[in-house]
Amino acid sequence: MKLKLILYLILVFSTAKTFSQNFYSITGKVKSDKGNPIEYATVFLEGSTELTKTNSNGEFIFEGLKPGNHKVVVRMLGYSSVNETLIINDKKVTKDFILSESSVQLKEVAIGNNSKRKELMELFFLTLIGRSENAASCKILNPEVIEFSTNGNVLQATSKDFIIIENKNLGYNLKYLINNFRHNTKSQITVYDGSCNFGDMPGNEKLQVDTHFQQLQTLKG
Repeated sequence: MKLKLILYLILVFSTAKTFSQNFYSITGKVKSDKGNPIEYATVFLEGSTELTKTNSNGEFIFEGLKPGNHKVVVRMLGYSSVNETLIINDKKVTKDFILSESSVQLKEVAIGNNSKRKELMELFFLTLIGRSENAASCKILNPEVIEFSTNGNVLQATSKDFIIIENKNLGYNLKYLINNFRHNTKSQITVYDGSCNFGDMPGNEKLQVDTHFQQLQTLKG
């Protein structure tokens, strides 16, 4: 899910009472490609506040879900992340996930001091989030989870955990997990993708909208 489409998202659940709504669950297990259960894997529903960890048996559960499409993302350090969109109709859904050990590792940039990393972080922030007024309200709370490498004119980045982006105007902390980020400093072409999750925080009531729908706009547009 593109971050530029997410950072302007105002996600507020309607307070109207629903008397006939049915709710269901998604359950499953996370295993390695060798068949072993994976404990403490992060499992979340993209574009929501739903996030959990697997137990010692690799099991997870989401309850109280409405019918519809739910994109489940599974992430564990040392393994390639996987995701799948599951459809809830009129019964609970059970789905197991298999993770393969990741063979892709970024080559660390030899920076000598913090000045080079600071320069890369500024470029990363401006490229990913932008220069708009709304972008100026954003702050990355845990930049230490971002790893950089360079290959000629290309800056590459990945995150070993969620990047937590604070924007108090939105009323949510945005958690963004980078799958791939590449920025060519010569051509100014950027390619990236990732998954998002939301965490509650006190927000600016003026920007909160009572709706079930996600309002998506480009941050730079």
